[in-house]
Amino acid sequence: MSPGDIILGVDGMRTYGWREFQLARFRNLTSPTMTLLVNHQGDLNWVKLHDLTAGRDVGIFLDGNMEADRFLNAAESLGVPLEGEQIRDALRILPPHAGAALSFWAEANKAPAPADIAWIQDFVSLYSAVQRRHYADAKAPAHAPPIPYFQRLEKFYLGLAAANQPRELAPDLKKSGETPEFYILALPVPDSISPLGDLNLTDLRFKTLLTREHDTGGQPDPEISNAAQHYAGSSAGGIDQYLDQVRATMLDPAGQGGWPYRSPLIRNPLSRTLIVQQLADRMKDRTSPDWVIDAFAMISVDLVTGQPQPAADAIADLGKTSPWLARRAAKESFAGFPRFYVRGKMQRMNPIKNVLAKNNDFLGDGLPELFSWAFDKVRPIADKTEEVAGNPTPEPADFLIDAPYAEMLAAEGKTAPAVGPTPGDQNSKSAAAAPVDSSL
Repeated sequence: MSPGDIILGVDGMRTYGWREFQLARFRNLTSPTMTLLVNHQGDLNWVKLHDLTAGRDVGIFLDGNMEADRFLNAAESLGVPLEGEQIRDALRILPPHAGAALSFWAEANKAPAPADIAWIQDFVSLYSAVQRRHYADAKAPAHAPPIPYFQRLEKFYLGLAAANQPRELAPDLKKSGETPEFYILALPVPDSISPLGDLNLTDLRFKTLLTREHDTGGQPDPEISNAAQHYAGSSAGGIDQYLDQVRATMLDPAGQGGWPYRSPLIRNPLSRTLIVQQLADRMKDRTSPDWVIDAFAMISVDLVTGQPQPAADAIADLGKTSPWLARRAAKESFAGFPRFYVRGKMQRMNPIKNVLAKNNDFLGDGLPELFSWAFDKVRPIADKTEEVAGNPTPEPADFLIDAPYAEMLAAEGKTAPAVGPTPGDQNSKSAAAAPVDSSL
């Protein structure tokens, strides 16, 4: 295979993108072979791979960015306005088949009249209502889509809206009347962010930016990035400088992550001793408006000084005020502490794992039923299949986007299969005989 090749199918299952490829790959988890249908510069070829290890990681890199924007690009090429980053992000996780089908239709319908594309806006409105969990707003479209796959999607989303009124329910594959593959690929993944809590910070600009970081779900923001960089470069000295560095990480973990652990002030034993004493004194006043910043800092200090249980207790205390900050502090502990201090001794992080488990990962109340189902049913299977690996603090959406096989098994009420025989074992059994929804 060569760069630019397009995988059209895997083991008899039609694939339009990464999630379908993953689903097809894991369906035959222990098979030592994989058969691909490949479009190579317009020529179709069957490619059979042999001697694969369990899990069948074949080292193929798929262009996820191109796939994610395919629906958006096709809709906008037809003149359909898609305004607002929130709805654009939601449309990026439509089934890849939707982007492919609309792209093909757009190629065949150059310069359509407004009446010919009205169905696309109707579809977006329906999908958006269900994805945002505004089920009462999900109405039957006025304009029928000319594409059979979109007709199927609209029927599915109207069914979901009806099933989740008057109250939201866990996913139910049987009641949907759909195939398992279609069901899990088409389920809309809602937005849900842990509560920020009522913060009364003395630094009003920091409070404003932190609130924006929370409300936008961490969308790139130059003002936030610049402010975080400013805090990271603080020259206030002593604990004030260290707390500024902590603020940088709280605001922008992607760009300024690790400061609570990599700061020279905390890595130097002399300055660290002083900061530990000062933080301990500050932590005694739970009424202080900046207590949440002190707690965020104290978590890292406890870990650095070899006290993982007090660090976990501090995360739990922080969660009572701000579940979102508690979750962010836990994520930062897994990202920063092992990088700079543990060097392979991850068992020291067990108290952090335990406090996350006891507090529903600090996801807050009012969690979408789909997310509760993802954590309760999909996560245990995904842990075994290793579809979501290397992330100790995954988001619920990770199991609904990155673990399609585990999600399908959970929807069918099944458990994870053992990753059994090695390639070449004549007793190896594959799931190749399992029925496949080739209409995808």
